[in-house]
Amino acid sequence: FKQLTFARVDDPFSSSDNLINISKGRNIKFENCVFKTATQAYGVALAFNLSSYITVTHCSADLMEKGIAITGDASFQDSVYLIENNIFRNIHYWSIRAINVNDSLIIRNNIITNDSINCPNGTSLGAQGISCHLRADLRLF
Repeated sequence: FKQLTFARVDDPFSSSDNLINISKGRNIKFENCVFKTATQAYGVALAFNLSSYITVTHCSADLMEKGIAITGDASFQDSVYLIENNIFRNIHYWSIRAINVNDSLIIRNNIITNDSINCPNGTSLGAQGISCHLRADLRLF
């Protein structure tokens, strides 16, 4: 996917659906794409479940509840992810989250910036940025 815009067009608070949800995908690239909504919305901009050889570069996400979600499991051994040179603006919870990723998670040169985010209940907060729950035998360099 190159130079595409993915935008929420319905009521941003009526659904927690993700903009893009990929399960068991392989060799998928997002380059120079935009993930956005008009106002703060629920859901994930880009979700990967049990997928491998994924590249997300030079993309931006704005006004989403969550940015990029990567989920694996203990038996899934072939998970290679490159998340590089992206911009995350005003993401309500986390910009990048990886759970049970077994191999080769590269997160490099991303920009995470948050203005004051107004939540549906009237509170304001900033995002966590990056949240990783990795397997114990994974080595980070």
